[in-house]
Amino acid sequence: MSVDPQEFLRQLFATAFAALDALVVTEPTRTNVNDLRAILIFDSASQGRTAHDA
Repeated sequence: MSVDPQEFLRQLFATAFAALDALVVTEPTRTNVNDLRAILIFDSASQGRTAHDA
């Protein structure tokens, strides 16, 4: 399998290393260093509105 690093970089395709059997997969560390989880919750009254509409 041919891997074009420039193309994968352009597409931000981080799992390209899997094709080379060199992918590093990490798990959450449960510390406050580089673990980010974001949840976006909308209520039914604000659906379809943007911040500029408020």
